[in-house]
Amino acid sequence: MDHPVPPQETLLGWIGPSLRTTFAPLFVEPARVEQAVGYYRERFDAEGWREHTVYPQVEDTLRTLHGRGHRLAVVTAKHEPHARRILAHLPFGGLFEEIIGSTLDGSRSHKPELVGEALRRLQVQPAQCWMIGDRRMDIEGARHHGLRSVAGP
Repeated sequence: MDHPVPPQETLLGWIGPSLRTTFAPLFVEPARVEQAVGYYRERFDAEGWREHTVYPQVEDTLRTLHGRGHRLAVVTAKHEPHARRILAHLPFGGLFEEIIGSTLDGSRSHKPELVGEALRRLQVQPAQCWMIGDRRMDIEGARHHGLRSVAGP
């Protein structure tokens, strides 16, 4: 897209926010932002969905929580079908009752919106939930709705 690849520290800061939020400062014009989102999703569909790692102890922790009767859900800024595809291929993906992700058109892409959708789908009140997240946006989404939260690595 005729734009130099940003330095690694900049790229790491892109993990978490929606694609449109991430690309907007680079490609100012909305049409270019949408083009970048399209290219990203095309590559992600082909191979990017396999390029992820799971933090150590996550599987054990999830199995323990599930075994104790806790309902589990994933709330991610990833496009929901992508998130479902990733989780379907993880050995613990079946532990999640719900997987909430962004919409293709971006109408639901920020953490407060996504957390709100999770509360709606799970039919629970914020006081009944915890957000365990690894990004600032996770904690902000939890706070927006009054959920307790824990920040991980």
